[in-house]
Amino acid sequence: SYQLLMVEDVSSAMQDKQRYQRQILLVAAGCFVAVLVLILFISRRVSSRILQLAAALPLLAQRRYHEFRHASQLPAGLLQDELNTFSQSVLNLSYELEHLDQRLADNTTALQKIALFDPLTGLANRNLLQQQLRLALAGLPLHNDYVGLLFLDLDKFKTINNSRSHATGDLLLIETAQRLQSLCENGEVVCRFGGD
Repeated sequence: SYQLLMVEDVSSAMQDKQRYQRQILLVAAGCFVAVLVLILFISRRVSSRILQLAAALPLLAQRRYHEFRHASQLPAGLLQDELNTFSQSVLNLSYELEHLDQRLADNTTALQKIALFDPLTGLANRNLLQQQLRLALAGLPLHNDYVGLLFLDLDKFKTINNSRSHATGDLLLIETAQRLQSLCENGEVVCRFGGD
């Protein structure tokens, strides 16, 4: 039997194959690094915007709405993303909170006015009189001063209300309040203690 033996030097082909494999690995590693850098760049922009919003949020709790809107302004990006939508929602929330806060302040002022002032005459009421008396009496030892209290009553006021109408009685109270108020000097308080 005959045998044929062929010998060929394949070492250069093996080296080419190994070189090709190394090039593939280098290209894959380069692509991986490039994708990683791209992801880091994109996520860094998003995370910096999120951190900017997070840093500005305590201003809402402190009721510093204008500062919050200034601090939470995100730079405009090329594409509209979920973060822009979220930022716009937070901005709208700041306007709503400011509006509610203003309404609360207005209502509080109105309630304080109702609690301390007579709605008909605009004079201080019994509550404010008691506050003013407490303050004045507490300050007496410090200032070596005096406190005067004059209590006036409109005689037959009920008769005026019954015979002329409550509207006429109200006008009488308003006129009396204005006249007494015009006689007051600094530090003097006119109060409507009761009905007449």
